[in-house]
Amino acid sequence: MSPSQLDNILEQHQRWLSSHGQYGQRADLSMADLRGATLNDADLRLAVMIGVQLQGATLNQVLLQGAVLAFANLSGAKCLHTNLSHARLIAANLQNADLTTSVLRGTDLRDARLEGARLPKPEPEEKNHVVIVEVTLIRKDPTRH
Repeated sequence: MSPSQLDNILEQHQRWLSSHGQYGQRADLSMADLRGATLNDADLRLAVMIGVQLQGATLNQVLLQGAVLAFANLSGAKCLHTNLSHARLIAANLQNADLTTSVLRGTDLRDARLEGARLPKPEPEEKNHVVIVEVTLIRKDPTRH
């Protein structure tokens, strides 16, 4: 895929996102060969990227929330500060990828290859705060004055 083709897809996708699907076109990079590409700061939320080849790519600060990356190859990719929340990386190859500062909240990693991948440290459990409020209900007897 040429850089101008990729730029056009990203531009149309941005229009699609900002218009809530009224204009532009959702990015479909399925099976695209983007090995070694630099996609820093790209907004690919909800993009379809099934089987995309991103070996050794640089994806720093990329927004990929809700994107479909099933069977994608991100081996050796650098994904620093990349948001992959709720992305679907089913059977994706993430071997030796650097995801140390990425957000993986709700990401589907079923059957993903993670050998050598540098994953973010688990977030500390948020403390559940329980607040007990006691309410005493006093009813006034309408027959009394």
